[in-house]
Amino acid sequence: MAPLSLLVSVLATLATKSIASPVASAAAAQPTLYLAGDSTMTPAGNADGTQGWGVPLVSDMTIPIVNNAIAGRSARSFTREGRFTAMAQNVKQGDYVIIEFGHNDGGSLTPTDNGRTDCNPVNGNYATTCQTTYSGVAETVLTYEAYLVNAAKLFQSKGATVIISSATPNNVWETGTYTYSANRFVGYARDAAAATKSVFIDHGQSTADAYQKLGATTVDSFYPHDHTHTSPAGATVVAQAFVTALKADANIANGGNPWPVIPHGIICNDAAGEVIAIGDKVKHFKIGDRVSPHVDSHYITDRSVGRSWLAANEDGVLADYIVDEKLSKMQKLFGTPTIRTINYAKNPEWDVEALKMTGGIGVDLVVEHGGASSLVRSMRCTRRGGIVSQVGYLGKQHPEDLKDFVSTIIDRRIVLRGINAGSKFDMDDLCAALETTQMQLDDIIDKTYPFEHAEEAVQCLWEGKVLGKVVISPIQ
Repeated sequence: MAPLSLLVSVLATLATKSIASPVASAAAAQPTLYLAGDSTMTPAGNADGTQGWGVPLVSDMTIPIVNNAIAGRSARSFTREGRFTAMAQNVKQGDYVIIEFGHNDGGSLTPTDNGRTDCNPVNGNYATTCQTTYSGVAETVLTYEAYLVNAAKLFQSKGATVIISSATPNNVWETGTYTYSANRFVGYARDAAAATKSVFIDHGQSTADAYQKLGATTVDSFYPHDHTHTSPAGATVVAQAFVTALKADANIANGGNPWPVIPHGIICNDAAGEVIAIGDKVKHFKIGDRVSPHVDSHYITDRSVGRSWLAANEDGVLADYIVDEKLSKMQKLFGTPTIRTINYAKNPEWDVEALKMTGGIGVDLVVEHGGASSLVRSMRCTRRGGIVSQVGYLGKQHPEDLKDFVSTIIDRRIVLRGINAGSKFDMDDLCAALETTQMQLDDIIDKTYPFEHAEEAVQCLWEGKVLGKVVISPIQ
């Protein structure tokens, strides 16, 4: 698959400028971006002077876009009509596919099936099917999530990068007061992305956020006929909102970061380098010193207040991920005593397996980096009175995953603590220790890329192929 960062760079200008009339997609080139969706994405909108957001997305692009969106379609009808299959015949290695449905997928299969309604999952089971007859033909109807999963897997088999996007919101100012609440299809789309390891973009939330800032008068003008279909000006804002969401780093783009992030920010907050110039106010450094940035620029001492993180609240410095290959590599790297490992991808009940490995007692210490999606499981496999240190949030952050949190932390008598970057004073102490001991950190570096291959480095992180740090070096 092509680097996601390449698509981000291609789309970047859309989030910072107004876009003129659409241009026709170019002839075959590498790569191509394909769009699958409904009238909110299609060029003609609802055929009443409105316009879908796929039109401004095409404008001023350096790669061709093929907009296969069709008005009135749902994930089900798009599938039944063979449109995903037809798209896949043209998709090739390195292409991108954006899938966005949801406006036409609700409703009921009874008493009359409109041919678009999906089957509702029973007790969260996306394998649920429904039987119906549409236009005189018997049909097995799948869930919305299942249709998206099938489509994503089809395009991935062609070597494409798939982006599953939540549907655009209706007019959030329709009542005169800002109101937006994600419907059930947003969660279904998010789960489909997780099931296929596709990129998830919460287009609905990103657009709603943009609309909130613009205010009622402006947003109302975007909807000349109804509360769903936008004018060309509205379509431009919706396209910009998509790019804004996509521009976040890989983890943030999948809903993982619980803190604010500036749009179009520079990535990476880990770095090391050499001072080559200083200003007249600098007192603690001199030219030639080896330096590393402090992650939280507002955290000077333990009494500091406020927060400003590199690559989040402010631009970064140009960040990390740690299943069978990685586990084997880790065992070889660190020798004895033998590290016992569990592949969570093959063993989704890894907490139960960890208890088995420890004779039902549990482990002493957990370094937890999944967040809400894995925290309760981590606590369940920790011994009573053990410690869980929360250091990351790489998983999806769904509140429902924490429903057993209180009972588990009480039952296991867990000591739960948050681990974050230290203060500047802590950083000074660390640097002094490294200098005094001449300690090398080579063991934690997995791969090094030259600056011109930075996109490959970002993609490597995105695919989770590394064990340790990825270094982007400007030095040849």
